[in-house]
Amino acid sequence: MIDYGRADWDLKRVNSSDYTVEVKLSEEQIQVWKLAGAGNDSSIGMILKKSLISEIELVLNKNNEDQNLKVADVNITFKNA
Repeated sequence: MIDYGRADWDLKRVNSSDYTVEVKLSEEQIQVWKLAGAGNDSSIGMILKKSLISEIELVLNKNNEDQNLKVADVNITFKNA
């Protein structure tokens, strides 16, 4: 027997392993984001996160104007090797 309450919750749950994107950043892109965050104490990771959320929300809402779709969160991980 399936516990539908649990199945419904699981279907609505999204985690970072569901959607993973690798982005290679050029030094020029990093400088653009640093300039965008000039004057505040945000790290480059936070500036990138806010920029990505804004861009993703624009794309999501482009064809869904009657809905105000929002991104819950974006996790940034840097490979420093």
